[in-house]
Amino acid sequence: QSIGMRLFAIRTGSLYEKLGLKNGDIVTAVNDSSLSDPTQALKLFEQLKSQRQIAVKLERNGSSVDLKYSIR
Repeated sequence: QSIGMRLFAIRTGSLYEKLGLKNGDIVTAVNDSSLSDPTQALKLFEQLKSQRQIAVKLERNGSSVDLKYSIR
């Protein structure tokens, strides 16, 4: 059973690192939508293109982390 999407290959100085994401993080939800189903996750990422506020829930080293972003 999948619980989310594990991040890897995040490079030093990349946009993802600047957003606070780290290798090994497991993204479990975006805007309260679960990422446990890969098909739903792909649909969700398409919907995010029009969003101005994004809330990301992830698991890092066994702890829950909430990140919030505002897009201008």
